[in-house]
Amino acid sequence: MNTPSRDLPSLVSALTGHYGNRESENILRILYEDYLILPRKTALEDIPPSEVIKLKAALDLLLKDYPIQYITGKVWFYGYLFLVGPGVSIPRPETEELVELALKNINKSDSCRVIDIGCGSGIIPIVIKRQRPGVMVDAVDISQQAIEFTRKNAELLQVELNIFEANILHPEWTFFEDYDFIISNPPYILEDEIPEMSVSTVLYEPHIALFSGEAMTFYKAILFFGQKKLKIGGKILLECSEFHAEEVRNLALSMGYSEAYLHKDLQGKDRMIEVVNSNSF
Repeated sequence: MNTPSRDLPSLVSALTGHYGNRESENILRILYEDYLILPRKTALEDIPPSEVIKLKAALDLLLKDYPIQYITGKVWFYGYLFLVGPGVSIPRPETEELVELALKNINKSDSCRVIDIGCGSGIIPIVIKRQRPGVMVDAVDISQQAIEFTRKNAELLQVELNIFEANILHPEWTFFEDYDFIISNPPYILEDEIPEMSVSTVLYEPHIALFSGEAMTFYKAILFFGQKKLKIGGKILLECSEFHAEEVRNLALSMGYSEAYLHKDLQGKDRMIEVVNSNSF
């Protein structure tokens, strides 16, 4: 990172102007504690010169809406610290609710097999494996960068996963096992929704992980995958947009799945779908 010409106090003042008092204070706390490894109460004049250079460069990036998670290189998810960086999407708190739904369905005594399609940095499969050690967990993504972050995070959090680079839109069926649970938070944001997204997300996060040309593209592929590889009695658990949840549910039923239920998030929005397979396709 290039060191900006502005002095540190003026950069801090600019940060407040850009993000507001509350958010800028939270950003500074994260930079101090997670990036510089300094107490937040450390006065600007007491920061070591080498760390001043780092802080100024970080503040300059933040003023360009660069994600703070990419600066620190880490993010908390479901009580675990994960490594993240350019090339993988930044985990959202809402996805913890999808994980919670999965854990409610997977008993601690289960020795079932689970696959996460579009694993990103590995948050979903790693948390499931940590919480349900007896489960066999596969993680799949089309992105080599995502695969590398999943591997690093699995090593960091000391779990064993089967990690594959594969394209769910063009899967090789013999490549996969039969599964008790298929889980996915696929790309589902449409182009006409981009103006509603944060500048930071649109400019810096990988579009391949977030945006879909058509609302149902990935859901059709996952449900078709389930027709081939989901065991009878198995379930597909999906995160989705509140604007297309009913459409995804109806798609699952039209493709022959016996049951499909909508689940609301903490904001009362339909954001998760539980699809049950009681049939032999």
